[in-house]
Amino acid sequence: MNRAEYTNAVRDLLAIEINGEALLPADDSRYGFDSIGDVLTLSPLLLERYMAAARKISRMAVGDPAILPAFETYDVPKYYMQDDRMDEGLLFGSRGGIAVVAMNSAAVCGGCRVSIRPQAIQELKAAHAPMICESCGRYLYWQDSA
Repeated sequence: MNRAEYTNAVRDLLAIEINGEALLPADDSRYGFDSIGDVLTLSPLLLERYMAAARKISRMAVGDPAILPAFETYDVPKYYMQDDRMDEGLLFGSRGGIAVVAMNSAAVCGGCRVSIRPQAIQELKAAHAPMICESCGRYLYWQDSA
């Protein structure tokens, strides 16, 4: 697998954009091609570079294990419907409840991926309280980017 194929595989499998040129050395090439199987060799140094790239990529894919989960309590309105599964984001067999998604610098709902009005985003940031997405009905809360 050459450098371009490795970059594309990581993007397709993990949805992470990486810079293959910065992580991996240049591929061997002959006859103007760098994807001929006979040309691609795996030296110990090249294997070590691929392993180092894999370590960096796996840390990006998994995230920081030192970050602990955060817990928030949301009060459901007294007359909120509780007789059926309220949202596709909730588990099958659940009755009632609410779906809560975080928003940060992206101006879209984390649930339905519909753009949120800039005025609503400003209200969400200023109020420090959840609001309901006008498109899907999920509760939105603002999460500052770290």
